[in-house]
Amino acid sequence: MSPVPSGTEEEAVLLALEDNAKARLPMTAQEKSNAAWRLVRVGYGYSKADICIATGISDGTVAKMRRTRRVLIEEGADLPETWWQAMQAAKGYTQEDTTDDMRDEIIEERARALDAEIGPALGRMAEIQIEAVICVLERRLGSKTRILADWWSEEEDDLPF
Repeated sequence: MSPVPSGTEEEAVLLALEDNAKARLPMTAQEKSNAAWRLVRVGYGYSKADICIATGISDGTVAKMRRTRRVLIEEGADLPETWWQAMQAAKGYTQEDTTDDMRDEIIEERARALDAEIGPALGRMAEIQIEAVICVLERRLGSKTRILADWWSEEEDDLPF
């Protein structure tokens, strides 16, 4: 029989998240944010450094999460499951006010505006030299290009061929 590992439940959660954040199973930015929010939300007293290391989320974002948790508790509100819902709740929107359909509509509206502004030029350049498009995306999005890569690789997994 294998020896039972020692440590607290809190330490086990941190270790599991830290292991996952390193790249075994790459997490999207949203998954990392939600994981950090879960640690902040449960209030076990994790340090900011522990949460940052375990999830890959910045110190500033963890600080914002802690402030949001404090505000919601002071208002007597329930702590939402996801970080996005928590931010909406802190702004005064209820879950009924911000459904997934509403969020999708907002995203689509913003995508249409962005497409109108840069879509044609981006499409033309992609036909001429895709590498130039890649360079611009990396310059403008920085580390967020990883989110695109993750999303595109997940989409690729869904293809029937």
